[in-house]
Amino acid sequence: MILAITALAHDKMASPQPRVTSESTAQFCGAGNAAVGQPSGSVIQGTNLPVRWDGNHATGNVNLYLITPVANPTQAILNAGVLAQNVPYKTGGSPSASVPVPADKEPGLYTLVWEWSGYWACAEIYVTIQPPEGSTLASGSYNVYNLPDGRGTLDAAAGTVTCADGYKPNGDNTDCVSKAAAGVAIGVFFLVLIVVGVAVVAGTVIYMKKKHPEKLGMCNGSA
Repeated sequence: MILAITALAHDKMASPQPRVTSESTAQFCGAGNAAVGQPSGSVIQGTNLPVRWDGNHATGNVNLYLITPVANPTQAILNAGVLAQNVPYKTGGSPSASVPVPADKEPGLYTLVWEWSGYWACAEIYVTIQPPEGSTLASGSYNVYNLPDGRGTLDAAAGTVTCADGYKPNGDNTDCVSKAAAGVAIGVFFLVLIVVGVAVVAGTVIYMKKKHPEKLGMCNGSA
């Protein structure tokens, strides 16, 4: 009975999945000071990150930090990576929160640090760019997307693409475009330039004929 009461007296982050399942008041990332773990979630820049905890209590506030991956962060590192502070322990009766992630947060791997009443837990998550419409997360991944129509894959945390045959990276390296379509677009661009050039020359000749026919004659070599 004593052990059961002790367990209920504590609390910890439940999702994203933390590095370790035992909380700690002595170490920022939980009992055992576990090393940086495998990613257990992701969030797109400018969207909300859902965070859930056990909910063994009814009062207090939760603080959340998003920092460069580290085994056991210092308070100074945490202060530089504040994501949300004084989040009500239960919002609408649920031990969870949906926390905005800044739109300008650099994509990459981060450590999410959760703290309540001196208890700590850490989880590794990706911050990613917005993938192209119609993309789907690759099986077992939090950051790699399958692009539509079999165009290739996007690592949305690194901002790199791997394109299938017949495709190549677009200008900002966030999607794959058809090589044939790209070639046609370049051809159309140069064709437009040629048409515009011919139109300018023709317009100039017409203007000279109307306003300065004598100069046009000189250009043609006539007396």
